[in-house]
Amino acid sequence: MGIPLQPGAHPLDPLTAEEVRAAAAILGRDRGVAPPRWRFASIELREPAKAALREPGQVRREAVSVCWNTEHGQAYRAVISLADPVSLPGGGPTCGTAAARTPAPTRTT
Repeated sequence: MGIPLQPGAHPLDPLTAEEVRAAAAILGRDRGVAPPRWRFASIELREPAKAALREPGQVRREAVSVCWNTEHGQAYRAVISLADPVSLPGGGPTCGTAAARTPAPTRTT
């Protein structure tokens, strides 16, 4: 089921390189987020709820990404599940779905 948590790894460990690549691929497949029209500002771990941490084996790895559309200059935030069994194109790892993109909050100074 998805990309398994490595033996000895903690659910709050940062995403592995494989998980980061999978998150980017899932966004490309599910939401069309791919260069050159899109750029990634960040892909990082979405921390699970504390209640989930109390139940061994119940933690779902998720990533959160901030990406920006270079054509419109708009930033978006997406949550990517790395646990749902979905095959990636090109024979990649089996994992993930991407939630809808939502505009990222803008920062004013």
